[in-house]
Amino acid sequence: MSTETPSTAADYLSAFYRHSEANNSTGSRIVETEPVCSCCCRSAYIPGPSIDVLRIVGEIDLLTHRLITRALRAALDRDLSHLVVDLAGVTSCGARGFALFSDAALIARANATA
Repeated sequence: MSTETPSTAADYLSAFYRHSEANNSTGSRIVETEPVCSCCCRSAYIPGPSIDVLRIVGEIDLLTHRLITRALRAALDRDLSHLVVDLAGVTSCGARGFALFSDAALIARANATA
């Protein structure tokens, strides 16, 4: 595993997951991950305004909390105008997951005013 700090959620996830990359018909880069635990994250970069979509699939629990936290932090550290977190594929989310997204929203709000 690289000792460099990842610059994107996809870069971070690649350190922990087997992944594949492809471009879809709109030119967006899609990174799909195959998790070791019960959660999968996909990060897509949409051309145009700086928008990052972090799609989370599976369970958000004690086993996946740390991974998702780091993926969110990596995405929030980028100079984005928008970060979309797609939770449509989440099958369960515990209290720590809700706190994680609440904290991420506070960080995003603070970054927007800085």
